Amino acid sequence: MTVIDKLQPESTTDPISKISNEDEGRYTVTTQTGSRYIIDMNDRTLSRHRGDESDWHGDLTRTGIEHGIINLANCAVGEGMVVIIDEALPGIKEEIGARFTTTVVSIEAA
Repeated sequence: MTVIDKLQPESTTDPISKISNEDEGRYTVTTQTGSRYIIDMNDRTLSRHRGDESDWHGDLTRTGIEHGIINLANCAVGEGMVVIIDEALPGIKEEIGARFTTTVVSIEAA
């Protein structure tokens, strides 16, 4: 153990390997490309934040815009995340969409 390791507080929580529709709380989900998804299961919202600059899907997924979660179909470390979202923009139209991500590499309480 190094001096730096001794100065950092030890984690008191177990790593999160999966979240589902029944869970509560706020999470940061990071994918293989470095994209970060902020998922708030209390408010049932999701927003995507660009990771790797080579991530060509950035503009197509309305990066940074908060969407309502209809169904969090799959969100587990080692698997791609699948979420059904409400993509409607205020005052425009109703639109339901699906998000399929690259492999989830971490899930952290936010």
